[in-house]
Amino acid sequence: MANLTTLDYFLILLRVAFVFSNGYIHPDEFFQSQEIMAGHIFGIHSFIPWEFSLETEGLSRSIVPVLLSCGIPLKLCKVIGTTSAYTLFVAPRIFLLLVVSFSSDLLLYKICKLLNLDSREILFIHRSSWITLVFLSRPFSNTLETLYVYLIVWIAVDSPPKPYLLGVITAFGCFSRITFPAFV
Repeated sequence: MANLTTLDYFLILLRVAFVFSNGYIHPDEFFQSQEIMAGHIFGIHSFIPWEFSLETEGLSRSIVPVLLSCGIPLKLCKVIGTTSAYTLFVAPRIFLLLVVSFSSDLLLYKICKLLNLDSREILFIHRSSWITLVFLSRPFSNTLETLYVYLIVWIAVDSPPKPYLLGVITAFGCFSRITFPAFV
């Protein structure tokens, strides 16, 4: 991914800036991810939405995506002793920026190379999209789902494809969102 232009660097910095912004896209960004993990990791009272509660008719969503997107960074905050409100607010965003958002750039670049496509324009469209600038660093199930789709496409176009990896990633995708197979 050499030869980044000034505009590419600007878009990457803009993505980083959005991670540290105080706004939010949808209440689920907190109530169906960070609040659940904060309650579990820090032992504080938190509201568990019905989708994740054993007290309702049964679980309708897996906790695995929440654990991956928020549990890991919040547990890391607890281990290193950094538990200010702002740190806990941005830690999952930083984690997802590094793991999902930047990985999507790399995977898209690799897909373009495997398909002999010019990656500059494709990466520009990807980097400048609202989805990449904001959503790929937020703790939604769609965020992980995006990474899984990129991984599946990359593995599928690689030679030879690795069916076992496709199966594992598809399983993770289904645990993230039941609608995942519709996107693959």
